[in-house]
Amino acid sequence: MSLSREISCDVLVRYDAGRGQLRQIMEQVFEKTPGVEDKDKAFCRELTNETVRRLNTLDWALQQFSHMDLGKLEPAVLGVLRLGACQILFMPERVPSYAAVNESVRLAKKHGHAGVASFVNGTLRSLERKKASLPWPPEKDNPVHFLSLVYSHPEWLVQRWHDVLGAEECAALLKKNNEAPDLCVRVNTLRKNRHELF
Repeated sequence: MSLSREISCDVLVRYDAGRGQLRQIMEQVFEKTPGVEDKDKAFCRELTNETVRRLNTLDWALQQFSHMDLGKLEPAVLGVLRLGACQILFMPERVPSYAAVNESVRLAKKHGHAGVASFVNGTLRSLERKKASLPWPPEKDNPVHFLSLVYSHPEWLVQRWHDVLGAEECAALLKKNNEAPDLCVRVNTLRKNRHELF
């Protein structure tokens, strides 16, 4: 799984730098990395997509435990932190927290000195310990800001949906929008009919 995380970090850095669409960047990185197994590609896609989907929330949560401004970090170090935080907060059934932290520290060592690895270790361990009691801003003070952070959507979009749908339906839509899409299969009826395929 370490190779998957290395690739994910590379993809995130390129994506943050505006070097193209996420899927396109990922395929380019896969091409230039020989010997990547299908299971590693699958995990890389899952981790990278989930990290980008939850970026707003991840950055806010990380900033609660980082003694440095995230905007001042090297892009690769920020990528490592985001990937680790994503695994801790949104993939606990897939990746144990200790593995997320250990692999992130290992990856940080490749992108910096011992102090960088120590910083990543401390930040992610603090996040892991306190993830159940994150200091979310009070919902009643600013429901749009709260929903934007919890569900990682831009405030302008949350405001629009909140105005049209109300708080409850808006929250349900934001939650659903964060779920991975279902796999759909469409039959090319020019080649086969549905009964032949299934």
